[in-house]
Amino acid sequence: MDVLAELDELAFELAGGPGRLAALSAGEVEMLRLMSEGASSAAIGARLAMSETAAASHVLQILRKLGAANRTEAVSLLLATPAASRAQ
Repeated sequence: MDVLAELDELAFELAGGPGRLAALSAGEVEMLRLMSEGASSAAIGARLAMSETAAASHVLQILRKLGAANRTEAVSLLLATPAASRAQ
């Protein structure tokens, strides 16, 4: 399965599932996946064709939506989902 298909499947499962991850859009899930790979805001911005400042703003929005104190906590929520473990 290619990466985009995996992201679509993960976004679908998260959108339909219970919990905080369901609040994320498909784009936010993609950013969270990049965060799980250790990408900085600069790297996320370069990958998604946006400025580092815009990427950092989106990361903060993801943290707010998840109620996460930091990137590590947000990524741990993602990695705890069954779909995330299949996508890796």
